[in-house]
Amino acid sequence: MLLEPMLEELEKKYLMKALEKTGGAKKKAGELLGMTFRSFRYRLAKFGLDSGEE
Repeated sequence: MLLEPMLEELEKKYLMKALEKTGGAKKKAGELLGMTFRSFRYRLAKFGLDSGEE
């Protein structure tokens, strides 16, 4: 059992759940997770989840 892949999967799950709850509004999703819009977009890009739209 490797910790890093497990943490990445959990992080992706929370990012996607936040986007789902906010109807895709990235700024609101970031706020929901207690992070800045910039930080949220960075994490989306990290996992290839950022479509480039707000």
